[in-house]
Order: sequence, then structure tokens, then C-alpha cells
Amino acid sequence: MPNSHGPQQGTRHKLRNDAREGGTTPPQQTTEQFEDGDSVHLALDPSVQEGRFHPRFNGKTGTVVDKQGQAYKVEIKDGRVEKTVIASPAHLERQEEPRPTLLLPASNGYTARRDSGLISWSHASRSAVQPCEYSQESVAM
Repeated sequence: MPNSHGPQQGTRHKLRNDAREGGTTPPQQTTEQFEDGDSVHLALDPSVQEGRFHPRFNGKTGTVVDKQGQAYKVEIKDGRVEKTVIASPAHLERQEEPRPTLLLPASNGYTARRDSGLISWSHASRSAVQPCEYSQESVAM
């Protein structure tokens, strides 16, 4: 049997919904609005055919540059080359903002840093990372 050379070549797994994500896309996702400068993930939605980008860029993260019709221009980095991909909102996922890192006050030569449920501390001689449960009130600033 000859090899396929079509536009969806090699997309057997990229264009397949997981069992929990089966069915059609909710309408909210296809009408989501993005601003210039928003960071988005390129994620092909197999249930929506319009506004797809080349499957090679599936899973990349880029920045919204402009709007073109109902689609968005997203600038991504492919190796060392910057490329512009045009995709509809159904194939874009907004990137969540990272939680800020909080530096705790130093005492007795120790420095501490709190980041997403972990407190890491270091001293001139050793360091460690420990999981912790904390609230804003429990950490003195």
C-alpha cells in the first residue's frame, strides 16, 4: 500500500479525543476572545475542522499577535525560527499565569522560598525542599 501524502498525514494520535473528552466542543470554547500579547497553547480539536493549523505545531505555545477574521495569528518559535500560525479559538487554550514566588525573610544565614506548595530553604552548608500546607496568615512577612 502506498504512503499517504495528504494534509492529515501522521495525525492518528493527534486528532483523537481522549475517552473523557469525547463528543463535540462546547460553544464557549469556539467563541473565546483573546487579546494581543496573550500566551496560548496550540491544541488541535478533532471535532472542529475549520481553522486548523498544520499538525506539526500541535502542542506548541505562542503569543497572540493579531486577529484575522474570526481566527487569531499566533507567533511561535519553531527551533530558532519565529513563525506565524493562524488558528481559530477552538484550537487555542489560554495559558494560566504562573503563581508568583514568595521569598521569605532570612534569619541566621538561612534563605527560604515558597513556590506552589513547597518551601525550599538553603544555608551555606546544605539545602532542602519540603512540601507544606500554608496560608497567607501562617507566613510572616
